[in-house]
Amino acid sequence: MKNIAHYIYEMFQLKQIRHSGWYMANIEDPDTVAEHALLASQIGYILAELEGADKQKVIEMLLFHDNPEVRIGDINKAHARYITNKKEIEDRALDEQISLLPESLRQRMWDNHQEMEKKETLEAQVVKDADYLEMAFQARVYQSQGNK
Repeated sequence: MKNIAHYIYEMFQLKQIRHSGWYMANIEDPDTVAEHALLASQIGYILAELEGADKQKVIEMLLFHDNPEVRIGDINKAHARYITNKKEIEDRALDEQISLLPESLRQRMWDNHQEMEKKETLEAQVVKDADYLEMAFQARVYQSQGNK
């Protein structure tokens, strides 16, 4: 139980990590990765229903999709252009994070992450769509607040 508590405590840091790309768009107080994950999960649930995808799998992928950012930070699109091994870095961070969890959880989270990264299944495609749609809606919110 102590290891699980450590894992959960680490995930609380998602509430402190701001989406870095928004700073480049002059957003002074961007949303957090935790806020993004919650709303992307809700969008994903709706999309999964509409597309006939496995809703549970979509939600699982989205709830945990940005957890490595606790250790590596939010690597936005501009930064990612200069990082040739982003997947390797994310995989390493995730592997170390989930090593604290029971094997059944660890394996499922690892498998979901790998499926999501490959983007070959309907569920993985729904996850990516939900991830992008959340960002698009967030951009619209910032725009409605007077940001150009």
